[in-house]
Amino acid sequence: MMNTSPMLQMHYQRLLELSQSLLRLARSENWDELLTLHPSYFVAVNEIQRISLENPPSPNALSQLRPLLKQLLDNEEALKQLVIQRQGQLQQLNSNNIQQKTVMNAYSQLSGKVLLPRDVS
Repeated sequence: MMNTSPMLQMHYQRLLELSQSLLRLARSENWDELLTLHPSYFVAVNEIQRISLENPPSPNALSQLRPLLKQLLDNEEALKQLVIQRQGQLQQLNSNNIQQKTVMNAYSQLSGKVLLPRDVS
């Protein structure tokens, strides 16, 4: 990538590495570590934006970065799908917890009471 600014190239490469790490963590369901690493990804994106505003890359430089950009977008899409899947799992867990709490509340209100068949409706 001869015409691409070395600094911009370095930052895109770092962003790709972070993106791959986030994707790897999501695939292994290591959500706590993913959440710890995620702010670094945003810092890297902001740094690329700052560099690009200070010294806009030429069309040729953008063309040279295209494979990196495609991989970043592919990683983003894969990560997005994994996060959506995880959100569904968390919603199901939350729903199960709410149902369990409702049942426990009902049982606790009945504790110590003797129910006769006519009391159950």
